[in-house]
Amino acid sequence: MDFTFTDRMRRLIATVPTDTTGGLIISEDKEVATVEGSRTLTLTLKYGPGLVNDAAHATEIGNLVMYVDEDKKPVIMEIVQSVRDPLNYTSTIVADTAGADLIDETVDTYEADDTYPIDYYVDKFTWDSGWEIRDNQIPEKEMQLKFDNDDETALARVLSVASQFGAELDFAFTVDTDHTVHKYIDILSAHGAQTNIELVRDINVNNVTTTTDIYDLFTSVKAKSDVNDADGNPITLKGMTWQSDDGRYVLGSDGILRDTVAVQKWSRILSEDNPDPSTHHLQRVKKYTTGLDTASDDNPKYKQYPDKVEAKNKDIASQKKKITATDAYIKSQNGYIAKKQNYIAECNTRIAAYEKKQKSTYPAKKAAYLAKVKSLQAELAKGGTASHVKSLANQIATQQRLAANQDKYAAKQSKYIAKQQAYIKAANAAIKGYKKKIADYNAKIKGYNATIDKDKKAIADLNAGKVALYNDVQSKTLDLALADLKAHNEPAVNYETDIALLPDAVRLGDTVHIVDDEEGTYLSSRVLQIETSRVAGTRVATMGNYLVEQRQADNSAGPAGADGRTPYSHTAWSQSADGKTGFSTTSADGATYLGTCSDFTADDPTDPSKYTWAKFVGPQGPAGKDGAIGVAGKAGADGKTPYIHYAYATSADGKTDFSVNSFATATYIGVYTDYTEADSTNYTNYTWNKFVGPTGATGPQGATGPKGDTGPQGPKGNDITSYDSGLTLPSVVAPANSQFWLVDTNNIAIKFYKSTGSAWVEQQISASAINAATFNGLSFNGVTFNGSTFNSTFEKVRPDGAAFTVHGTSTLENGALATTTYRDSDNSLYTTTQVTPVDIGSASYYGGTKVDEVLLKEGQLYLGGLYKDSASSDPYWEAGTIAADQLLMMQRCGSVLWTGVNSMNSKQTITPNVSINKCLTGWLLTWQEYRNGAVTGTGIVNTPLYKNDVIAHSGAGFPLGFVNYDQNAVVKYVYPTTTQIKGNDRNGSLDYSKGFVLTKVTAF
Repeated sequence: MDFTFTDRMRRLIATVPTDTTGGLIISEDKEVATVEGSRTLTLTLKYGPGLVNDAAHATEIGNLVMYVDEDKKPVIMEIVQSVRDPLNYTSTIVADTAGADLIDETVDTYEADDTYPIDYYVDKFTWDSGWEIRDNQIPEKEMQLKFDNDDETALARVLSVASQFGAELDFAFTVDTDHTVHKYIDILSAHGAQTNIELVRDINVNNVTTTTDIYDLFTSVKAKSDVNDADGNPITLKGMTWQSDDGRYVLGSDGILRDTVAVQKWSRILSEDNPDPSTHHLQRVKKYTTGLDTASDDNPKYKQYPDKVEAKNKDIASQKKKITATDAYIKSQNGYIAKKQNYIAECNTRIAAYEKKQKSTYPAKKAAYLAKVKSLQAELAKGGTASHVKSLANQIATQQRLAANQDKYAAKQSKYIAKQQAYIKAANAAIKGYKKKIADYNAKIKGYNATIDKDKKAIADLNAGKVALYNDVQSKTLDLALADLKAHNEPAVNYETDIALLPDAVRLGDTVHIVDDEEGTYLSSRVLQIETSRVAGTRVATMGNYLVEQRQADNSAGPAGADGRTPYSHTAWSQSADGKTGFSTTSADGATYLGTCSDFTADDPTDPSKYTWAKFVGPQGPAGKDGAIGVAGKAGADGKTPYIHYAYATSADGKTDFSVNSFATATYIGVYTDYTEADSTNYTNYTWNKFVGPTGATGPQGATGPKGDTGPQGPKGNDITSYDSGLTLPSVVAPANSQFWLVDTNNIAIKFYKSTGSAWVEQQISASAINAATFNGLSFNGVTFNGSTFNSTFEKVRPDGAAFTVHGTSTLENGALATTTYRDSDNSLYTTTQVTPVDIGSASYYGGTKVDEVLLKEGQLYLGGLYKDSASSDPYWEAGTIAADQLLMMQRCGSVLWTGVNSMNSKQTITPNVSINKCLTGWLLTWQEYRNGAVTGTGIVNTPLYKNDVIAHSGAGFPLGFVNYDQNAVVKYVYPTTTQIKGNDRNGSLDYSKGFVLTKVTAF
């Protein structure tokens, strides 16, 4: 599999495979996707010494990682974390579908003033992130939400919104041919689908653990509805009488629904003297959502119900608030447009000013300077005193330089103009976006007004009727209470599945069937999270939402419903999307569509319209020539294995530079699938997409690089006609090719002139090589020194925080920098410091005696110092080294590695997030008193588990003893390994031990 790395402009950086041994490779990977909508990718990039820069460039923060997942869906993720390990030549990155746009922005507290649909909240918390809602499968549901967290990421907030709405999110990208990225949020009622896939014990499943409890058990319920009566009180079941056909469930006129069978087992007064009690129920008071309050809008017999009129009036007020808010948004957008238009006008004004300078001001100034040069040259030709001639020469040089500068200034104006034009282009693009938002806001206002009109019409209809909701609410509440009572009149059973092999067809959110024939356990369960590694070829699923099923020979039967009927799931196959062509309930031969349905009949329906159809085999692709091997997919129902193929090219049709192997200059990627293992070498078989952006504009001229080596001897030039030097430039011009060196009073050359025969022309002084014994008082610019030693002496330098000054010498030679300093007061040695190609070190002295030393070498830090046990004792030297892992262990001390509430019985095992061998000393276990089902917050005791003991006796029993407030001995018996701590049943059964629970594990 290949992972493609690009920058934020989608320009290709590298395509890195998982299945090669040379160059850049993916050595480890992990993708974690959950039904809540989060999706993260962790990749470890392995590289060699010659590919350091390539790896660093590919794994920069903000870069994009692109790949095709197992469903042939293109995925784009943004790198949000990057860790480089130069010692092992690896870079590990973490990428996220939400990217920095949602992860790096936090949102404030918020409380809605009314009920709103889910898209209102998602838009509110992602409004300027670039994300937009593409699909909303729950558009009708509205809620009034409140968020108290004032430091929550935008991603966490929208996931919280989805959770409260009972929805699930999916984040997706698309990239247009012009490299425009569209970021979409899909609001789903649920990921995945109901499937007929079975996970069988000893094949797909290692074990199914069952946990039973009675925390939520009850035998009677006093039910309230979510609808108020005419007096504003919740409608209850009081006044109704009812019982089931078998007489088990009875509703009394007191409004309490009772299970007359369950009470015989769970009554509070159950005893040997009263083995079949009928009273003293385990009772709950619960409120149920009937939905009739909302549904009544379209039911004539519910008209005139006061709550409905009030709700409609609230909705009208809400829509008006939305209109007011949207008008404010439109006003803001118009304000932005006005600002951008003013900015464009300012840019055009600046462009006009720049062009004026370019076309008029600078040419005029240049002409004036050149005229002045001509005038001064004429005056210079007349001669004069040495000082006068020197002054005229300096003036001429100044005017010539000023004249030349005008051309430079004019050239700069072109750059300024280009920048202003770029600003104008960007501003116009922004205005276009603002106008689109205004159009969207106007469309929303139109929708709000339409809702107001609908609400007003509904109020008019509601005011024409009278109250008729009461009986229907009671009936619906009774149905809900009865179903709830039936679901909780027995102990709750929970399951945990240890999956050994997840079938390739299983996807996130799918519901599958778990089969353990030996235990007689048959469950349906939903995939809540999938962790994928393409390198290791593994997928690990987290399951949930378990339901008990019945096992039957022919069709899969679900649990019996509230009415006692048993549901059945059915499967059929066909060769058409409507199921009519090649329909069969027994054979998948030649089929390309799978149909599923459920009913209460064991026999499979023979009507294709009863099934929901989905395509599961792709069309046969064209045969390809021998080539590279494609990526194998899951075998289809016909036994054929589909393959996905990639190719690369430098043209949009794939024809130019076509190759099935990636290469650095490729700008287009091609993809197709078939049932042939070899990649096709026919470029027309592929669908091509550009993944490298166009070449940008030429950047500004970079700084001049270092001078290169001396070139070969050039051809002989013209001989120097004459040579002279002096304090002033001669007024008489010597013959052509003559030289004159202008010197100062110390006879040091300051300028160099060459004669053209009619004028002296100043020349640049340069040389390819200079040999000299000493340079004094010079500045060197752009010079390369080879094989030299540099000495820098200094004196009267005051160290930071010191009350004295020092002097010394710094020497740079042979790749090492060494500095030695002495106190000015007594010339005693103060410090020595050295930086070499292999280490960095420094030592301090007092009175010539070394008092401390530090050395950094080979990833280890050496520290040494002179110490005294007392003022009168002799000093002695203490030294030691510390490595990176030891420093990390010290930093972890005090870090909380696990929190929870566990009595630590034999079924309880905890896993601290740092293994004990990576802690400095070990784990510190914190125990707290536990009374009446809760942690008291007092009686806190800490017991250590020492690293050396655990490593030496991994899995052995460790008794941890302490005393409680009453001086009673408490012993907790645990079995630690380097990664986990397992408990013992005595911890939760002995009188004093069960009164304490483990609440925290800390590194120490």
